[in-house]
Amino acid sequence: MSSLLMTRHRQGDLCSLCCVTGPKGNPVTKQDLTDHLYETLGLSKVEAKIVVDLFF
Repeated sequence: MSSLLMTRHRQGDLCSLCCVTGPKGNPVTKQDLTDHLYETLGLSKVEAKIVVDLFF
């Protein structure tokens, strides 16, 4: 995965939580985030999974 796109959706006057989609517009999974951290930051797969799990 080379890029993640964050978009903000509006519901009346309140903004809902940001939605993260991949390059094809599909929702990004925990595995996608793990792979992205592995590829871009050079973390091991185990380290990247720990980071993603801590985030969620």
